[in-house]
Amino acid sequence: MNTELMLWRSVPTEAIRLAELAAPTYAKVAAALGEDPSWVYLQPETGRLVTKSVGAATKLAAAGLDCVTQSRPLDPDEPWVPIKSAAWSTKSIFKPVLQAANFAPSKLNAPFGGPTPLAGTIGGGLLGAGVGYLGGRIAENLLPEDVIRRGRLRKVTALLGGAMGAVPGVWLGTEAMRNREPGTSAAGAWLKPNNLFGGEPDQPPAGMAGDLDPGNFKQGQFLRAAVDGLAKAAPECEPEPDFVKAAIGEGGGLFMPSIPVDLFNRAVLVDPFATPQLQAATVGMTEAANQSRGGLGIISPYDLARIGIGMGAGLSQAYLGGKVLGALAGLTPQAQKRLQQTGAFAGALKAVVPGLFGN
Repeated sequence: MNTELMLWRSVPTEAIRLAELAAPTYAKVAAALGEDPSWVYLQPETGRLVTKSVGAATKLAAAGLDCVTQSRPLDPDEPWVPIKSAAWSTKSIFKPVLQAANFAPSKLNAPFGGPTPLAGTIGGGLLGAGVGYLGGRIAENLLPEDVIRRGRLRKVTALLGGAMGAVPGVWLGTEAMRNREPGTSAAGAWLKPNNLFGGEPDQPPAGMAGDLDPGNFKQGQFLRAAVDGLAKAAPECEPEPDFVKAAIGEGGGLFMPSIPVDLFNRAVLVDPFATPQLQAATVGMTEAANQSRGGLGIISPYDLARIGIGMGAGLSQAYLGGKVLGALAGLTPQAQKRLQQTGAFAGALKAVVPGLFGN
């Protein structure tokens, strides 16, 4: 084995080591930054902090953290961990609107169980109706009286706005019903805080609000069609039903832990068509996601998507990458081996892993 291959094979172990070194300081810096959108870079081996923002450095100094401000590029021969608060997430930018529509926690919806799908449906519908009514009234005042009758347009736009405003709440409610725990009632799923903005700590934060984008559903349909096509082309290559549901099923499966890290990494490392660079990138990605969950050994497609977003991937890239890797992990060992023999396994990795790194 040549030196370059040995270096690439050491990437997963090195990623774990650096993640463990960076974790304590990372948590302190993220807490000190608060809503500051500036980037801070951590050298995990020395604990050195670097930023271009004087304001961020001042905040860190107030928290007892020494941070150097510099505008020149970082040393490329040293490992650096980027740290950034979620100040520009969907939740923080549109927080007042989300709270008004009962999608995010607030003092108003706290007495009624928080941002439940039912509250979001009602609140979003009312907010959308109000915006539609206001827009219709403005349009009526701008258009001549001989073109449109006063009072009619505002009613139509209010109804349309109310219907559109209720759609996200209905979607969250149906997702909660499909992914509820066995033995629980479907109606009760509408009365629990939604998974996107008001779930438990292990639920996804607002950064994945882009999943509501209709384009993502097209990606899900593409993945399902790919699995169906695989089953027809190779009858023996059949994914396990539970894993298929978790990896590409009804939207909410994105958040279900379904990827056994060690088994999946072993499959990647023995793939004859995957280059050492691709193997190192994939295994490093899954190990980083695993460490972010406390090293439990099983992760969800969302965990991979979240790591990808942190490295610069777009929401659609991260969503698709997490789903594809989840689908590959859901295949039986026999199916994985058959795909590896044809090069399809490595081809799928090559198609999505670079995108998770923002490329």
